[in-house]
Amino acid sequence: MSSLFDALIDNGFIEVENDKKLERLNEFLEHKLQETKELLVEYRPALDALAENLLKYKTLSAQDVRDIIEYNDQDLVLAGLT
Repeated sequence: MSSLFDALIDNGFIEVENDKKLERLNEFLEHKLQETKELLVEYRPALDALAENLLKYKTLSAQDVRDIIEYNDQDLVLAGLT
């Protein structure tokens, strides 16, 4: 599987002339990609709840979003998942 970094280079989004800089940039991007995946897994219940409510109601107020996230965070705490 090609890395995000390789895709950025192949598509001309970045150009790096120095191998050391190239390696550091690749490590940084891979680290950030892993952090993002972990956050998505951790907050999946809240994201699913937001998606379900958006499908049901089409729009949500800022307070609705806060309430959904807060409710799901409490469920995670009660289940011992955070």
